[in-house]
Amino acid sequence: MTLHFAIAIRYLFSRRKEVILLLSSIISVSGIAIGSAALLITLSVMNGFHTDLKNKFLSTSSAVNILFPQSFDALSRQSVADKVMTVKGVTALAPYLMNQAVFTKRGRSQGVMVKGIDPALQNKVSTLEKQVMKGKYSLTEDDIFIGAELASSYGLSVGDSVFLTVPPADISAVSSFSGGRVKELHVSGIFTSGMWEYDMNLVYINIVGMREIYGLGDIATGFEIAVADSGRADRVASDIRNALDMRLWVRTWKEINRTLFAALKLEKKTMFIILSLIVMVAVFNIISSLLLQTVEKVRDIGALKALGADSAFIEKIFVYQGIMSGAAGLLLGNTLAVAACLLLRKYEFIEIPAAVYYMNKLPVIMSLSDFAVVNAASVVFILLASYIPARQAGKLSPAVILRYE
Repeated sequence: MTLHFAIAIRYLFSRRKEVILLLSSIISVSGIAIGSAALLITLSVMNGFHTDLKNKFLSTSSAVNILFPQSFDALSRQSVADKVMTVKGVTALAPYLMNQAVFTKRGRSQGVMVKGIDPALQNKVSTLEKQVMKGKYSLTEDDIFIGAELASSYGLSVGDSVFLTVPPADISAVSSFSGGRVKELHVSGIFTSGMWEYDMNLVYINIVGMREIYGLGDIATGFEIAVADSGRADRVASDIRNALDMRLWVRTWKEINRTLFAALKLEKKTMFIILSLIVMVAVFNIISSLLLQTVEKVRDIGALKALGADSAFIEKIFVYQGIMSGAAGLLLGNTLAVAACLLLRKYEFIEIPAAVYYMNKLPVIMSLSDFAVVNAASVVFILLASYIPARQAGKLSPAVILRYE
């Protein structure tokens, strides 16, 4: 242990009679602890929101999506499928068909989005089977999956019959007296995605039956593609575009929900900046504490300089003192943040409105990168705060100090 480090420790802990200095140090340490803890907890909660929404989107859709033109036949789809499956990171794909219809039951009707799927293939690109809360994961040509909100709104349960009304396939044949075709389907399963819009407005039927209902040929809206790592979806999508010898619209889950996730990202940055101000306020407490320490220890500084200590020696004493105070605050803040996050994750004692946030419990996911960034930024602030009063202490002249002391 160096001499200036030993003196810094002595100054930091030998304050039994110096109540003001002790109180100032406690306030500075507590401020850094509270500020860093608040920042880390907030970032962890926002990570939880981001991840939870991501998982909900991926539960109803795939990581990568390819859209086809209407003229795309089965042979062309197979050619695309063969090329896509050669791309590194692609694990599975499934065709799907999207269209709109009128959902009717008990004299009530509403527009819904109808998604035609192959149940066996769909299970490889999404988690639809896990979402089925009532009934079974079986979708024949006469079956339909409906969301929990839609089932609750209409008072439906598994086994009930519903009606889908779709427009005629030949639009030119529509007249003021012609209506759409009606198909009776049986509810074989009720799913919950955790998102009100999907659970209320999205239904699943068999893709073969959907082509028959809508009077369509062997066509598909596109492919849903599962990847090994959803975080690398952008890279996989780029490789798919390069692998195809035709121009098709290849989208990732991030691009489909770009607006929402861009807003979440901006909100996270904003919260980081705002809550960092709390840490900076605590850092100013370190400056004031060290300045008070400089005034209180002016005799010691004069004596040390008279004994041969240079300005750098004096500066190191106060820099080390500030660093120790800041490190204690950071350590305490990290401990508080981890403890609070673990408690929130285990007991989930904070409830939020599910209709607004798509979840009823506060999600918490701690990120090592967030902890590293917050602690690194705090260390920089602490170093700067420690150096300012230390610099002033090092400039004091021993002759002037001893003359007035």
